[in-house]
Amino acid sequence: MLTEEQVVALRESMASGESIQDCAERANLPYFTLYQIRRGWTYPKAGGPIAGRTRGRMTPAKAQRILALREKGATIRQLANAAGCGMTTIKKVLREGS
Repeated sequence: MLTEEQVVALRESMASGESIQDCAERANLPYFTLYQIRRGWTYPKAGGPIAGRTRGRMTPAKAQRILALREKGATIRQLANAAGCGMTTIKKVLREGS
């Protein structure tokens, strides 16, 4: 068990650029434990910066744009970069849109 102060200190370290692995080694904790703390999956009410979603959400307008770009010959990777989302999301849009 970690105290709220420890959790906040760990989150602040990771938010300021310290890698999860370095933080885990310093705190003598498993990597995935620190990953869960960073994402707020554990100790959600402890405070400190919680890493949020880094990719964009899919909207209907974005999906239409993806389908139009695909018709012009864009690759899945190009579509993912243009939409700011992952390739799995793009594949789902293409599968549902066809």
